Amino acid sequence: MNPTHLASLLETLGACEEALDWAKGKSLHEVWTSCKRGDWLMWLCFKMQDKVGWPTTTNMNSDSNEIGLHETVGHGIAGLCDEYVY
Repeated sequence: MNPTHLASLLETLGACEEALDWAKGKSLHEVWTSCKRGDWLMWLCFKMQDKVGWPTTTNMNSDSNEIGLHETVGHGIAGLCDEYVY
């Protein structure tokens, strides 16, 4: 996803100003691989759940429990949804 499309998507989904500013000019791949805010990445996954090409609710719940989400938020969780970003 190119920077323009990502910026539009984040704005439509209601991302906070801090996230919009940080992601400005970055592709989804760049955001996903460099974001230090695991909570932002999880927010995006949950906002996009059940959309074509994104994880389903069942997959997200299963993956979150499997990796121990409470231990990953804030430490980067890029591995959780990598297959949907690339």
